[in-house]
Parts: sequence; C-alpha cells; structure tokens
Amino acid sequence: SLAAALGLLAVRASAQPFSPQHKAKVLMFGDSILFESKNYVTWALQLGGKAEVRAYAVSGSALCAWFPDSGSSAAVIPSDIVSQVRDWKPDVVVFQFWGNPNYLGISPCMGDLMRGADDYYERYRADAKAAMWHVLRGALDAQMQMPNVYWVLQPPDPFVPNAPRRINEGYRALSGDASWDTLRFADAG
Repeated sequence: SLAAALGLLAVRASAQPFSPQHKAKVLMFGDSILFESKNYVTWALQLGGKAEVRAYAVSGSALCAWFPDSGSSAAVIPSDIVSQVRDWKPDVVVFQFWGNPNYLGISPCMGDLMRGADDYYERYRADAKAAMWHVLRGALDAQMQMPNVYWVLQPPDPFVPNAPRRINEGYRALSGDASWDTLRFADAG
C-alpha cells in the first residue's frame, strides 16, 4: 500500500535513529483515503516497534478543516494541526488530502468553492502553505525543531482528470520556499 510505504519512508528519512527505546512519532492528517488505510498504516509502522502513530482522518474533509478556528465542528474534526504538533511533538507529519470541497458541511472553510474552478485550486495551494506554517507554529510553541513533513501527491482521477495535477502543483509549489527544508513528497500516482 502506498500509505504504508509512505509511513515507512517517513520514519527512515527522519534525522534521528529510531529504536524501540526512542520511537518515531508519526502524525498523519487526511481525508477518506487515510481513513480507509490508517489501521494498516499504523500496524505497518508499529510492526518493528520503532514508531508511534496518531492518524486523524475524516472522510470528506478539506485541508483547511484541520486549521485552528476553521469553523469545523469539534464533533467532526477532533483536533487541529497546531495543537497536535505542539502537544505531541512528532518527528514526522504526513498530509494526505485528495482535494475535497465542503462536502456535507464538514469543511465550512471551503465556502462554496467547487472542484474544477481556478479559485478552488488556489485555495488548496494557499491552504498547503498555511498547513506548513501551522506545523511550524506548533513546533515553535513546543520549542522543537520543525519535523519532517510529507505531502502525499494524488493519483490520477478518471472522473476529473485535471484535478490531481492541479492539486499536486499546489503541494509542489511549497518546495519553492527555502523555509521548508524538511519538506518531502510521496507520489501516489
């Protein structure tokens, strides 16, 4: 599974040597793709005894739903990026978001933006950058170094063929910012 490979890659790529005595902390945020694979990913990461995993996934959620003050219901979105990084101090943060609009009111932060429109893709690009700043804010609050951050690039979509390319362009645009030396990508396609 791509998700398991990503998690294992993230643990290996982190700067610290991990062992059962010092387990890597892997924090994951995502939508239905992570929701459907989080049990397997967690099992695969914990198999060697070198990782602890926290996976936060809500089907249909957009990236911005995980920001503090996003307007999302706490009953639906259980936590936010800043709080989790600050309180748990992960070594690795993984983002997997397919590009959901405001399905079922889960992500009111997306407003009326619809997949396929230019402003929708610009919003995802801006939200990816904001997510990096939320990770940094959590790390600074915790007085820790910026963790390695992995973005899962989206696979082809037969129904909206242009969408994965546009979403992935937004994620890859982050690499143009020299501030993010812990930024990595994993290609799901």
